[in-house]
Amino acid sequence: MRLEKDSLCCNNKQYFSDPYFIKSNIYQLITSTSAFRRLDGITFLGAIGLVEKVNGKKDISRAQHSINIASLIYKISNARCYDQELTKHLCVAGLLNDIGHFPLSHSVSGYLSRKLNMDHHTLGSLIIDGEFSQLSDLNKILKNNLDINFIKSLLDKKIEKDLGGDIFSSKFNVSTINGIYQSGLFIGHDFFDKDKIANEVFLKSSRDINYRLLDQFWESKNFIYNQFIQSEFGLFVDNIGELFFKKNKNLLDINDLLSIEKTWHKKFFFMKLFKNLDSSSLLSNYRGRTFYVPKEINGSDQLFYKKRKYTVNTNEISLSNRYICLMNMEKQKKFNDKIPTKNLSLF
Repeated sequence: MRLEKDSLCCNNKQYFSDPYFIKSNIYQLITSTSAFRRLDGITFLGAIGLVEKVNGKKDISRAQHSINIASLIYKISNARCYDQELTKHLCVAGLLNDIGHFPLSHSVSGYLSRKLNMDHHTLGSLIIDGEFSQLSDLNKILKNNLDINFIKSLLDKKIEKDLGGDIFSSKFNVSTINGIYQSGLFIGHDFFDKDKIANEVFLKSSRDINYRLLDQFWESKNFIYNQFIQSEFGLFVDNIGELFFKKNKNLLDINDLLSIEKTWHKKFFFMKLFKNLDSSSLLSNYRGRTFYVPKEINGSDQLFYKKRKYTVNTNEISLSNRYICLMNMEKQKKFNDKIPTKNLSLF
């Protein structure tokens, strides 16, 4: 696919804010497929999205996250004056960004990817290629209407900026922008305007960027990871599934990765542990607390997690040098399976 350079007419102004981009028949066809509808049954935040609501907020699904991504892409594409064909391919790639996610999203994907030699990117590619008969309706639509190889290259971050590849490969890619925004809403924080962040990253030249807005986003990302996703409670909830599968290795197969969380509730008892966990105290009262898990789940293995720290180097103006992510492996607190009477209500 080629985009003539004279068809690009970005004028750096704020793009329109209409979120209802799914008017084209191709988007409606894709979101109606069994492959895409499967994402309605998968929480965006994973295990932590299944605990009690915070401030009345409920976690969105991977389907809604994908639609939000495609909506942002549609706005960016129009502001950059991309032609209709390129815009269509970029938006469809946005819709398919999470097509291979497992139930519970990232909560169990690390361990299951190692166990089954299949991560959600690989599974998504197989679904796009129509390798699973129960989800093959998506492939038929893609083959008849789009360039599948171009879409897969976008998702693999192999397309250059001139064709919109930066929308998927940037440190401030659209999935990350919407992901941090939605995570903030879940815990009651409206950190930033995601349209404004996309405007700064994708529509402005480096000399015109409002770095204060991007710094705020990067600091919000650090807060979300360290005070929410990787809080003691967040790590505890995330690892319930991993602990279960480590002790019950023979209960899982490839079809479970293609399933939804409602089906997992019927098959795997650990899913029932989430419903009574109260996340309203997520950012304070759980700190330093002892977490208990049933002996059927707990194991002797030491668990590790990838600690992330997002910092801003204010002396730099290049996005790649200004915004830094530091990662290192850290030991996770062990859990106790001798549940005291006062804690039985959790389970």
